[in-house]
Amino acid sequence: MSFRRTATQDHERSGVHIAAGDKVLLSYASANHDDRHFPEPERFNPSRDPLDHVAFGGGGPHFCIGAQLARMDLKLVFGELLRKIGTVELAGNPQRLRANQFAGWLHYPIRATAV
Repeated sequence: MSFRRTATQDHERSGVHIAAGDKVLLSYASANHDDRHFPEPERFNPSRDPLDHVAFGGGGPHFCIGAQLARMDLKLVFGELLRKIGTVELAGNPQRLRANQFAGWLHYPIRATAV
């Protein structure tokens, strides 16, 4: 969920001064949730534009080699699912998993209607 480092030299980032010795935290959980970049970052929107998010890698040396296969799989799964489901609505209280290593949902009850 996060990665912490200690700054080895003074630095300024986005107008914030970071002094040598300061602790700096990279929060993976905040990826794709920057409202300065994504309109309505908490709303699921598979056709979000721009779609330059962190999932499946944004290019560079750590780009996921299986990204294209994963995208194709997701398109097929959601395509079939959406053809068979009329509506989906929340059917109870979702319960999030919060931990330093993992994030996600423990329980997310939904009600779906057939087409």
